[in-house]
Amino acid sequence: MARPNSADPDATRERILDAAVILSVHDGFDSLSARSVALASGVSATTVCALFGGMSGLHAKVIETAFVPLLKAFSAIDHKPSMSVFKVATGQLYESATLAGLVTQIAALAGLRHGRHRALADQIDRSLNVVRDHFATVEVPNSPLRGYGDSVVVADRIIAVYFAAAFHLAPDPGTDRDRLRALVGE
Repeated sequence: MARPNSADPDATRERILDAAVILSVHDGFDSLSARSVALASGVSATTVCALFGGMSGLHAKVIETAFVPLLKAFSAIDHKPSMSVFKVATGQLYESATLAGLVTQIAALAGLRHGRHRALADQIDRSLNVVRDHFATVEVPNSPLRGYGDSVVVADRIIAVYFAAAFHLAPDPGTDRDRLRALVGE
């Protein structure tokens, strides 16, 4: 198989990100490595790290990929006022098993505070806080949800529904289902 042309950095970056998302869904977000992503995307591990500023940069982009549909939910409501926020927020999860799997993988690592997962969990928690803060300070107060209670509580409910829908819709996440159950105490 011929190596893909890496002359277009944007196309290469997109191919690497796509490979990282697929690997996250199938092998676990915590198992991403420059080598595995490079092999899956047909570039060198050096290229993977260079285009994303290291693995932490790639992790950040993969996390962002999981949350972008949730962040776009409120702007979609402006165009479809009859739809509930929850339907809009989870709509793309219904359309993409890959996205649902990715969100499940990320949710499985959120909140872990020990071992090798701590750095990834911290990165995920920072992203969750950005999403929560954005919802609580910008979106909820300026939406039909403003009268439904404290905006932070509403934001947390939206995020919880998003994670729950992903868990329900994801193709079998395998061992990560056990991690999620352990996290919630089942």
